[in-house]
Formats: sequence, structure tokens, C-alpha cells
Amino acid sequence: MTEKIQRFIRGYVRIRVRTVSYDRFLNICALHGFYIWDLTPKENAYELNISIKDFRKLRPLARKTGAHIRIVKKRGLPFWLFRNRHRKAFAVGFLGGSTLLFLFSFFIWNIEINGNRSASAEVIYRYLKEEKATYGTLKNTIDCKKLQSDLRKKFPDFLWVSAKIKGTSLLIDVKENDIGDLTQKELPESDLIAGSGGVIESIVTRKGVPQVQVGDRVKKGDLLVSSEIPIFNDEKEVTGYQYCGADADIFIRTVYEYQDEFPLIYEEKVYTGKEKSGLLLQIGSRLFSWRPKEGTYKTFDLVTEERQFGFSRYFKLPFFYGRMRMREYRLVKKRYSPAEAAARMQEQMEKNMEKIQEKGVQIFENDVKIETDEKSCSARGQFTLIQRTGKRVERTRTDS
Repeated sequence: MTEKIQRFIRGYVRIRVRTVSYDRFLNICALHGFYIWDLTPKENAYELNISIKDFRKLRPLARKTGAHIRIVKKRGLPFWLFRNRHRKAFAVGFLGGSTLLFLFSFFIWNIEINGNRSASAEVIYRYLKEEKATYGTLKNTIDCKKLQSDLRKKFPDFLWVSAKIKGTSLLIDVKENDIGDLTQKELPESDLIAGSGGVIESIVTRKGVPQVQVGDRVKKGDLLVSSEIPIFNDEKEVTGYQYCGADADIFIRTVYEYQDEFPLIYEEKVYTGKEKSGLLLQIGSRLFSWRPKEGTYKTFDLVTEERQFGFSRYFKLPFFYGRMRMREYRLVKKRYSPAEAAARMQEQMEKNMEKIQEKGVQIFENDVKIETDEKSCSARGQFTLIQRTGKRVERTRTDS
């Protein structure tokens, strides 16, 4: 897209070439560094595009080689300006539009966030707004290095953050700390307690004194790793305590009660094929829409397709355009067969299991049964989960 814009601004011509040896002609173009594109055969000749600058250099060389060149089309900004040189309104409009685009290029109109999982894009957008690094912000007021540091402080799970400005876009790439950063700064004095009840599956302690072992059953809030480390003398007597930030990898086995149900009779949307379209335009925060009348159809879906105007992925402007489609449908009552109901319930359960596993939880055992009666299909049972635990709480010293 950027290359096309550059060609349009500089201007180019489409020419038709007739010669005895096309190979020789193309070799001359390559030898002199002429850039040509869209080469196509046309009625015992070839047509191609070439910039105005290279075309001026090509003509004297073409005469020496006996090549006949004819301009087929003239394209680009220089030719457009020449054709409209006597139209003052066009000139004023073009100058005003160019000035507007130039001014818009000093602001941020697009924000892209990649790599985030623990914090949603909406949460990050709100934080950027608080830090005055949002849509419509002057680019030179955004300190990318400071923004990177602030994002790491605000979101502790962000191990690495890159913030850079390209065009009118603010690009933020995030790498999250999934397994714990062993090189992180010193932890504050704190204990680790159980975030939920269950049976300890494994525990690997790096700092602190473990209070449980594999196989122990714990309740929510029980102390797992203490930050209070006793100091012994030669007679194995406790002479004092040293405190640290408890640090450990602890996995607990818990039981999750699962229950889901839906009726066998349901309504399905059947689209009639009738639809009406409307338009929408957004300039900054102001939205203008021309939507079809809602009384046209009794039941319908309103689908909105919106795009941001820009010259490339990184050069966006505060203009949005799109259309709205009002699609008519009617509701038809249907009934699941026992096999269809069981298959749908199994699909729903697998989706729920995927959501659980996305949080880093392992499903150790699945004891859920699917049953169907005359009215509904249900799934009831238990999942045995293995998940990381260890909630950090500030340590209260017992010594004076």
C-alpha cells in the first residue's frame, strides 16, 4: 500500500513498446536501473508502467535501439494537478485536505496490543487512557521507554514490554511470565497460603519453610510455606528468626463440581434471504448512521461492518466507515434427538474444559455423565483438577 501511494505521488505512465528485440530492450532497462512493473503482451507489442523520471531517461535510449514507444495512460498526482490547474475549488480542497492529513499525522489514531493474556486489551486501553497515551494523543508527548516501564509495574505478569510508534499507530508487544521469573527482584517478606482446598500434589520450595508435604489435605487459607526461617545454634536450639519472601511451586488436586443443562425443544433462526442495508460514518467520537427502518421486518439481525480509514496498517486516521445489514429471519421450533443432544452437550463440556485448561489448570480426571430425558439434556459430575496454588500474603512478625 505504501509503495502504491509513493507511485501515485511521484506519477507514472503506462507505455506501449514495439521493437524487433524485446530482450534487448528489457536488458537496457535493467542495465540503467529502470524500474518497470505490470508488463503485459498487447497486439504485437508490450505494455508496461514506468515512473516519469525513468521515462525521460528511456526515450533517447529507445531511439538508438529502434524501439517505438507510445504513452497509453498518464497516472498519478502530477498529472491530476496539471489537469485541474484551472479549478480553484479543487486546488483549495486539495491543499486543505493535504494540510489536514499532515496535521493528523502528528497524533495517535490506532493502538495495537499483542501477546497479552492475563490482562484484557480493554483493561490495558483504560490504563493507557489514564496515562494519556490513547487515541488523539500527540505522538511527541508519549515517552515509549517510560510507558514500557509503567506497564511492567502496573501488570506484574508482564515479563517484557515493547512500546513503539509507527506512523499514527502505537504498537505494544507483551511477553508474559507464565512459569515465574527466576531473575525477578527480591520478594517482600510474605507467606504462601492455599487459595483453595484440596490435596497437595507436589511442592518445590525455593525460599521459606514448607508447612505441608505431598498428600496433605489443606483448606483454603491454610499456611503452605512460611517466610519465618529459624536460626539454630550448635545445640540445635532456636536463637532467632530470619525472614524472606516465600517462594515455591505448589500444585494442588481439587474437585470441581460440574453441572449443565438445556431443553430438547429449541428455536432456530431461518433466514429468509431478505435484507436491507444502511451506512455509518464516524469522525472522531461522533457517529453518523443511516440505518434501515426497524419496522421493516418483524424479526431481524443487525450486523455492523466497520473499518478504519488509513493509507497503510500503521498510518490510520480518525475516520471510520462501514455498513449495517438488517437480515430478516423467522423462528422455527425444533427438537434435538437423544444423539444430537448428547453430542451438543459433549461439545459444550469440551469448550468449558478448554477454558479451564487455558488458565494453566490440568484436568486429571473426568467423572461427568450426560443424561437425556423427555424434556432436557443434562450433564452432572466432577472434574478432578491439578492447579498451581500459593497466594502471597504479607508476613506479620512474631518477634519484637
